[in-house]
Amino acid sequence: MIRITAVLFLASLVTHAQNFQPPSWGQGQGQGQGQGAGQGQAQGQGLQQQINQLQSQIDRLRAQQRLQSQPHVEAQTGPVLGHPVSGTETRRTTQTLMDGTEVNRSDTSYFYRDAAGRMRDESPNRVEIFDTVGHAEYDMTPAKKTYDKSPLSGNEEYISVAVFGNSSNTASCSGHGCENSMTPDGTTEDLGQQKVNGLMAKGSRVTITIPVGAVGNNREIKVVNERWYSDELQVLIKSINTDPRFGVNVYEFTDIKQTNPPESLFEPPSDYTFVKRVH
Repeated sequence: MIRITAVLFLASLVTHAQNFQPPSWGQGQGQGQGQGAGQGQAQGQGLQQQINQLQSQIDRLRAQQRLQSQPHVEAQTGPVLGHPVSGTETRRTTQTLMDGTEVNRSDTSYFYRDAAGRMRDESPNRVEIFDTVGHAEYDMTPAKKTYDKSPLSGNEEYISVAVFGNSSNTASCSGHGCENSMTPDGTTEDLGQQKVNGLMAKGSRVTITIPVGAVGNNREIKVVNERWYSDELQVLIKSINTDPRFGVNVYEFTDIKQTNPPESLFEPPSDYTFVKRVH
């Protein structure tokens, strides 16, 4: 789709160039230069808008594919300035098998965010850092005392980070409205406000329908995600995600502190070695 759009756009430019007739010398030269500059700028802006729209569509399709093929993973998001926060993340999964056997799993990690918007999420086996000040992402392995470093553009409008066990789940994008592009479409119900884990939170229930045939299913699959979010701190406090394929996933953010974490948390320790991770 992207390639076809680009080819059509280039073909249009070639046709326009072939049909162009230059004015005679001195005929509105200044006016022509001004119009040409204005038209060129407008075309550039129009092309950038097309690119942004295509990227938004790609991000939404990727989010939809993740929803259709993987269990739901909650993540804290940013960047958020002026609202430092830290706390404990707990993830609990309950899955009932066809023979009635119930499988329960749980995982604990820790999330930190400072007033400058930097974020750190860690488990005993994995650490992810988004340094939005130094424009770098760090992926650390504590057991080996190694880290990988990737650059950030500095223009990220949306960053999400989740670490659990040996795994991490991160995403980032730039541009207006990119946060919405990372979230699949669904029907939203307002649940009002109430105190959750010591903070006032706004509740919503999103129901996403996976159509027949999307994952080999012979009827629609309903995925229901209940979320409680603090607008004051801009953090997710609790969510309950119910998916017939993967069971019930509960996420909670507790032991919440609103003090600035130590700056040393947002860079690799001095005794860590840089090792490029193979993805």
